[in-house]
Amino acid sequence: MLGWYVHPTAVVGVSLFVGVGHVHIGEGARLGHFNVFRNLRSVSVGDHAEIGQFNWFSAGQPFLERGNEHNGQLRIGAHGAVTSRHYIDCSGGVEIGDFALLAGVRSVVLTHFIDVVANRQRVAGVRVGDRTIVSSNVTILPGTEIPPRSQVAAGAVVRGTLQEPRCLYAGVPANPVREVSGRFFDRTVGHVDP
Repeated sequence: MLGWYVHPTAVVGVSLFVGVGHVHIGEGARLGHFNVFRNLRSVSVGDHAEIGQFNWFSAGQPFLERGNEHNGQLRIGAHGAVTSRHYIDCSGGVEIGDFALLAGVRSVVLTHFIDVVANRQRVAGVRVGDRTIVSSNVTILPGTEIPPRSQVAAGAVVRGTLQEPRCLYAGVPANPVREVSGRFFDRTVGHVDP
């Protein structure tokens, strides 16, 4: 009815969509209950991707009216996941890669900021690389790119373009600590075994 696409095998819990343009929810995708999607140009949840409960995804309305087409977009790749109780500001666009995981609770993704020199609000998108895991209570600042097959430690503050894949990033600001390895970074099924 709204021009949205929801695959017949997708499961969508009770959630609030306000001022959302295009929605695409792929095959076998799962959206839990009590998520809020507000002022987004588009939401794309890939095949077999998951969103837990009590997450907030939003964008500032002024950023949708100006800037590039990525403003106000949320994309979660195939087999990607956002667990529960996270805040994701999509004003500058957010992409969570294939098999990537925003894990734990209370992480914040920011894509807009105040440029104090110019006295203007600006946006810069965020990208979490394929097969990357972001732990609990992480702050990701505007313009951040996290490379594929990486891990971000709990409590880290991540900014800028991180260069080295297959690294554990920790600290404030996050820096590479050591190389990471394990089956998580090469899996072919999105779920993590209990």
